[in-house]
Amino acid sequence: MIKLKQRFFMEIEKILEDNERFKLLILKHLEIEKGNYTHIATIYQLTGLSKFKLDKLLLELTTELLAFPENPKIIVDNEGLVEVKNLNLNIVKQIRLNYFENSITFQLLKDMLTTQTSLESFSNEYYLSRSQLYVKRKKIKTFFNDFGIKIKKNLFIGDEMTIRNVLFSILYDVYNGMKFPFSEHERSLISISIKHYEHWFNLKMTNVEKVKLRIFIGVAFCRVKRGNLIKTSLLNSQKIYQEPAWQKYIERMNEFTQLKKDYSLNELDYVAIYIFLNMDDSFSSDLAANIEKLPFSEADNFTQEVSNQLFSNLKFNNSMKEKIYDFTRIFKKSNRNRFFFDFAVNSFKSDRSIRFFVETYPYITSLIINAIETNTTKYIDKSNVCRNQLVCDCIFILFSLFPIETLERPVCVCVDFTFGKYYNEFIAKQINGFKHFNLFIVDRLTADTDIYISDCNIDHSTISQIIWKNPPTADDWEDFGNKIVEIKNKYHS
Repeated sequence: MIKLKQRFFMEIEKILEDNERFKLLILKHLEIEKGNYTHIATIYQLTGLSKFKLDKLLLELTTELLAFPENPKIIVDNEGLVEVKNLNLNIVKQIRLNYFENSITFQLLKDMLTTQTSLESFSNEYYLSRSQLYVKRKKIKTFFNDFGIKIKKNLFIGDEMTIRNVLFSILYDVYNGMKFPFSEHERSLISISIKHYEHWFNLKMTNVEKVKLRIFIGVAFCRVKRGNLIKTSLLNSQKIYQEPAWQKYIERMNEFTQLKKDYSLNELDYVAIYIFLNMDDSFSSDLAANIEKLPFSEADNFTQEVSNQLFSNLKFNNSMKEKIYDFTRIFKKSNRNRFFFDFAVNSFKSDRSIRFFVETYPYITSLIINAIETNTTKYIDKSNVCRNQLVCDCIFILFSLFPIETLERPVCVCVDFTFGKYYNEFIAKQINGFKHFNLFIVDRLTADTDIYISDCNIDHSTISQIIWKNPPTADDWEDFGNKIVEIKNKYHS
């Protein structure tokens, strides 16, 4: 039975050395706070490091940043204020990848997937003593143990699909499209495989979809080549694979993997299910019909109950019924994928990710959170990571199908400045940059006005007023954003 499991936060950075983990922690914090000054005391508190240790790591980071053409810098002034210049998320990711590629522990993990060198040969290659090697191996064992996977004699032992899910999650998280994690020979084979699937299923993939599919197939090839197979028959697909194009492809794969034919069909099914559940383009074939027959009942029940609860609180007219059906269909596919593959992704995992939606769309987000939390206990273990990702799935699907004004009441903003019509229009155009807040801009006060923005006060008015400078400053815009959040919370509290 396929069941949606608790989704683990992929803390792959645990296997890095302490210095690298701390440097990443510092870099991520500074990148998030760039544009603001951070006091060195905040970083002491964040890391728990001594002054000597932190100074040493900041010096190392300063040196590492010299390699980037953007000329990123970390500057600490005499008063302990830390400023970063020209630092962006791409640089942080590149440094992170460098740390992994220079990590002997990570190289050992990759070796366990791709090469399976003997421990003795590996220790000789990296000039490690037996005790040093076993310390690094223990880090990997501890990490995989959280997923119910054991490591014995340098082999992954456990449910094969879970092993592949975790390995895929690690490689996608670490490499993230910046570099290809497999050998040139494997790259060639993966390219052949992808071209076949693109042609057979008429796929039109985005760059990210291609990156993910390459890693997914690469992990599958590495596991299969070493005799780790999907042994359960997933689909009744023997007839489909009798087609000449499929037969030619199977022969090619058998040459590489040295598999028996009956096993290779299971592997083909495995990739086909991934494509069907992960690609926006649903391919039309007998395979798709077979995939629909898989035991997805728990995923489908969860989807339907969340959908029913959500739309019972949203009052739509009959013309919206088709879109409600579309929401349920798309969310069902997303949850089927989550139930089947259960990748440990890092996107939209944190409470910080949800905070944006809670502040910007308080009403609809609270409905979604409630619907998911009500039903997760029946089908999945409660975890913030899982809940947050499900919430984001719902939000993105809803907003792609329904106009925002049908989901939440717009905030009415009156713009009325001394400089007159054209200055008002100038300000209104800038306010439209906040369109994700669902704003309705007018030039006259009405009973529906929520916020009055001007350089002139209204006497004895109960309407929320914001008095701006001409032109408005960054502080003025911040006050405006805070006021919108306040108004939205008032309406939906």
